[in-house]
Amino acid sequence: MREYFDAALRDEWDGLERINKDLRLADLFTLINALMGLAALMLTAWPGVEAWSGVDRLRLAITLVLVGVIMDGVDGAVARLGKGNGPLGGVLDTLADTLTFVTTSTVVAFVAITSVPGFREGWGNLLFVAVPLAFYAVCGLLRLARFESLRDDGKTRQYFSGIPTPEAAVMLLSLVLVGDFANPNQAPRFHPVILLAAAFYLGVLMVTRIRFPKMRGWLAVGTVTILLAVLVTFPNPGLQQAIAWALLGFMALYVLFGPFYVLARHGARFGNAGGTR
Repeated sequence: MREYFDAALRDEWDGLERINKDLRLADLFTLINALMGLAALMLTAWPGVEAWSGVDRLRLAITLVLVGVIMDGVDGAVARLGKGNGPLGGVLDTLADTLTFVTTSTVVAFVAITSVPGFREGWGNLLFVAVPLAFYAVCGLLRLARFESLRDDGKTRQYFSGIPTPEAAVMLLSLVLVGDFANPNQAPRFHPVILLAAAFYLGVLMVTRIRFPKMRGWLAVGTVTILLAVLVTFPNPGLQQAIAWALLGFMALYVLFGPFYVLARHGARFGNAGGTR
């Protein structure tokens, strides 16, 4: 019996040792991304935090997701510097994105809309809110699944095929911020139907073959700068909302003019659709 027990423990520790050897520096930032998504999800499901802390849980949850967006960019940059590309990196990155940018953003939007008077009760309201958000989530999953299926096909892609899940999440959650859905003490600035329509449209963009530029160079600098501004202004809801408008405008420009930028720069040289998160 002792021999079987020792063998079982040996196999267990061998597995843990193997995971430790497979991890790379970039994977640590990926794990932080996943933890930000998990923490945001927990905050969204914990209304009691507002009673004893006075912190707006939805605004804080959105802020954590934005930290996850930055970590998602950092892990890619670190990997390109030669500190990544481990056997766990690609799959771990996709799983983290599923949690933070698909699941958490969907739940935050759902809680924000269902906290609006007139959307809190009834199966009809539940379905009205849940269906477009479910469509958004399914499209996000399909987006990430397509990325996994194209990971090892040997092709070099200079653009995104469809809007990536981090950008979709940023746009959806910035709408929650600028619409003031995260403030339970006043009515939102625009009707929740606009937010639901945006979620549906972003879902379509995630699975489409429309080409979007990669967030590198000046695009990456601009994105991170605005994201950091949103994070820094968290203690001031009014200022944060103003910065969130800038974030929403930046993402709207990316959605509207990004495909034309790709077309102007790459034209028809890359005939096969690219895939990424």
